[in-house]
Amino acid sequence: MAVALWKRLKQANSAICVGEPGIGKTTIATAVSELLRECDSDHRPSLVLCPPHLVPKWVREIQQIVPMAFAMPLNRLSDVSQFFRQLKQLAPGTPAYAVLSREMAKLGSGWRPAYVTRKKYQRVENGDGETEVETDTFLACPHCGHPIHEVEGGQEIVLVRNVGYLEDRKRLCFECHEPLYQMVHLNGTKNTNTHPKPGNNGNGNGSGNGVHRGMLIETEIKPTTQRYPIAEFIARRHSGAFKLLLADEVHQMKGQSTDQGYALGSLVRACGKTLALTGTIYGGRATSLFFLLHRLSPQVRAQFKWSDGQKWAERFGIIERVMKRTEGDSGYGTFSGKRRRQTYVRELPGASPELAALLLDCSAFVNLSDLGFQLPSYREYPHEIPMAQDQREAYDALEEQLVDELKERIEQGDRSLLAAYLQSLLAYPNSCFRAGVVEDSEGNFVASAPALVNETNGSKDRLFPKEEWLVNLAQEEQRRGRRVLVFCRQTGTRDITDRLVRILGRAGLRADVLKASVGTQVREEWLRHRVGKGMIDVLVTNPRLVETGLDLIDFQTTVFFEVEYSVYTMTQASRRTWRIGQTQDVEVHFAVYVRRAN
Repeated sequence: MAVALWKRLKQANSAICVGEPGIGKTTIATAVSELLRECDSDHRPSLVLCPPHLVPKWVREIQQIVPMAFAMPLNRLSDVSQFFRQLKQLAPGTPAYAVLSREMAKLGSGWRPAYVTRKKYQRVENGDGETEVETDTFLACPHCGHPIHEVEGGQEIVLVRNVGYLEDRKRLCFECHEPLYQMVHLNGTKNTNTHPKPGNNGNGNGSGNGVHRGMLIETEIKPTTQRYPIAEFIARRHSGAFKLLLADEVHQMKGQSTDQGYALGSLVRACGKTLALTGTIYGGRATSLFFLLHRLSPQVRAQFKWSDGQKWAERFGIIERVMKRTEGDSGYGTFSGKRRRQTYVRELPGASPELAALLLDCSAFVNLSDLGFQLPSYREYPHEIPMAQDQREAYDALEEQLVDELKERIEQGDRSLLAAYLQSLLAYPNSCFRAGVVEDSEGNFVASAPALVNETNGSKDRLFPKEEWLVNLAQEEQRRGRRVLVFCRQTGTRDITDRLVRILGRAGLRADVLKASVGTQVREEWLRHRVGKGMIDVLVTNPRLVETGLDLIDFQTTVFFEVEYSVYTMTQASRRTWRIGQTQDVEVHFAVYVRRAN
């Protein structure tokens, strides 16, 4: 596997390792790096970009796999310079690795739009026959000088004359794809309002990072905590210093306009070659791969612009076009006074076989069965659990309120309530012990549902059907000598994990919750300590906290008390217990109520 990826990197700048969770992608990636060092005589260090909770694991496993290797985590900006200073003190040819969490890679003290102002002069005649000169002021890219347009449907629509368009979110130039933003300077110095020419940053070095009105000026308050993204720092100060970027769990950096996506793009450009690692490359739609492959593959960039998401979907995915006509349409003639027609385009789940051919050209796929190890069995069980009578009635009433309000808003062209409609109906059956209130994005009341647990009527200790099913399952697994891992989605402001722990505790089970407040880099040790001391029969947590990297082979039964919405997260989390080292059969249970959202 490592040799195949190494041969790919000899011919191209990037490769993707798609390995089933637990396959040992860390070992494969380290082996590829060592092949580049030994066979290609490239003794530059490698850079690892990974989730924050996997930084200690990467450092530990690199030192276990490669004898005498030097591996150092980059936790702050100064660590980058320290890493290169220590690199000079090592013996020639010593394997060296810098390990950077994607959170540290992306975090900065802020950004400002990057642009230059351009003026266009045009002679026009007024009503008196006299010639006047009109001035049109607009914004342009500081790198290539291309006028900045608002983009819609992959097309440039109208010139941008107001900087507010660039302040809305980070944007890229439609022509050269360079960022139309820059980071706030670390020293917080005041900047003038001069506008240099494209390709010149005002200091004569031609980096294209122009000074502009979007940066800090005298009347603004400087950031109290000034940070500079490590990824951007490496890209600017140490471009070419690393021979290989190892991007672990790269599917989590697939977003079009996310900071960690931008961080990945910066490091890809800064490193000689890139090896992307993931267990779930595909998210159900063709566009789930577009921006990731666009950052990694020059071939994709040659065929598709950054704004060609719909073009990509039309070629590799499934597109649905819905035409809506108003009543009274005569049915003939393309144009008429009464004709009103709207076309909606959306991407459906699925992909063309041509996408698989594209992936096979740059990816290597490996499963646990390919290693020849005899793993225990893995089985999944769906469970449909009927609601209680009052629970179903309260749910139906909530659904009726939401549907009525939703229909009224959609008729007015307002679709903002769709998310609240979906999430409320998914969440209420599992949290009906408390009242539910649904509000729209502006905080206006939309619907409500009652609390079905009340201390005054003696229902304080009441168990709902799914809770009772969970207790019975956990007790049965305890008798079999098996630990249970329970996944819930509602762990934030509407947390249900504390109630589950109390219910399981009353049943004689040792239950605990892994919360987000447990630091990402100590979660592995937190789990090891509790399991080693025999403090846990049931662990309750959000699947997003353990979906990547953690080995949970001390647990044999997994329960999705609430089914995860993300295909990536559900696939990764369900395999946390079925890995090399597991000695017992693995069972994964998906529990859903029978009366649920249509």
